[in-house]
Amino acid sequence: MKLVVDANVLFSAAIRDAKTAELLLRDDIVLYAPEYLFDEFGKYRKMLLEKTHRTDEDFEEFVGILQKRIETVPREEFADEIPEARSASPDGKDVPYIALAAHLNAAVWTDDKELRKQNAVEIYSTTEVVEKFAR
Repeated sequence: MKLVVDANVLFSAAIRDAKTAELLLRDDIVLYAPEYLFDEFGKYRKMLLEKTHRTDEDFEEFVGILQKRIETVPREEFADEIPEARSASPDGKDVPYIALAAHLNAAVWTDDKELRKQNAVEIYSTTEVVEKFAR
């Protein structure tokens, strides 16, 4: 299964959610993200470390593992999808996720309920991904 994973899922996994972290490491889930995704980790690093059980070293190791698992895609590769994604997206910050998912013919993995208000791409919550792979 191909999924475009958004930052809130990764933040959840980094902070506390072992089930989400486990899903991120599954070989039968191919993960993609816009190339700036890991910049978000840098911006919120201090806050994430304050909320997590991880040491600084553990956090770095976790981010390194994610960087190996998630293929980041430059904006130029899905730029043609951005106008339609902008029209569909309820929030401008989600446009790259929708555009990339449309480009890859993939779904978006997010726990952002607002994204369900669009109909350009399929959306899966963490609970739905868990249920899909529990079978």
